[in-house]
Amino acid sequence: MKSLKSAKYMIGIVAFDLLVSSVTIRPMVNELKLMVRIIGGDSAATGHLHGFLLRIIEGIEEVNAAYPFLFYGYDGLAFAHIVLAILFMGAMRDPVRNVWVVQFGLVACALIPILAGISIPISVDR
Repeated sequence: MKSLKSAKYMIGIVAFDLLVSSVTIRPMVNELKLMVRIIGGDSAATGHLHGFLLRIIEGIEEVNAAYPFLFYGYDGLAFAHIVLAILFMGAMRDPVRNVWVVQFGLVACALIPILAGISIPISVDR
């Protein structure tokens, strides 16, 4: 019974995180600027991250100024996060009967580094 309760708790965390990430998609430039202020650029490691974040901010602002319609895709991304949160809220009610939802979530998480491993080298080569 204790493991079922902890499973529900963990699924609830995933659902909550998905909802939060859907709400924070639009103000991403402000969030990145806050992160830049927090980490600073003092050491070599944070200096590289600082510079990388500044470049991301610059790119987002330039694209938004010239082609704001490209960011309409973020609305779809936010909607997808909300739909996935609802999916996990259903699994939270009965994780045993909805084990496939939990398995789906684990597979989706496992695919993130694979996609990044494919996408990042392709985008860096451009």
